[in-house]
This record gives sequence, structure tokens and C-alpha cells, in this order.
Amino acid sequence: MERHRLTRSGRAGSVAAVRLAVAAVRLAVAAVRLAVAAVRPAVAAVRPAQKSRREQSRQVSSTSTTPTTAPMP
Repeated sequence: MERHRLTRSGRAGSVAAVRLAVAAVRLAVAAVRLAVAAVRPAVAAVRPAQKSRREQSRQVSSTSTTPTTAPMP
């Protein structure tokens, strides 16, 4: 019944398109998070002394006193 009402107003197509786009974006974000979670241990094993860029930016944003050009110990 709801779909029939929406088709009369002419918005069924756009509503469905927006919902599909939102679902696609959520799926893409979930896929990227899964890939990052899967790759992170391998990167940590290859380069234990170096932190990833994302972790460095998090550290800099949380503690603004840490200089970005300081060499990693």
C-alpha cells in the first residue's frame, strides 16, 4: 500500500534510489573497515618500529604538543 501511495506522488523512484545509495555507501564503508582490520596485523609485522599514518594522525590530534617531525624511537 505504501509503495502505491509513493508512486502516485512520483517519489518512489527517488526514495528507492536514495535508500539504495545509502545502503551501497554503508556496505563500502564496512568493506573498507574489514580490509583495514585484516591488513593491519600484516603491516605491523612487517614494520614494527613504524606506526601507520592513521595512528600517527590520531596521536597528533589527541596530543597537540607532540611534533609531527619528531623521529620515531
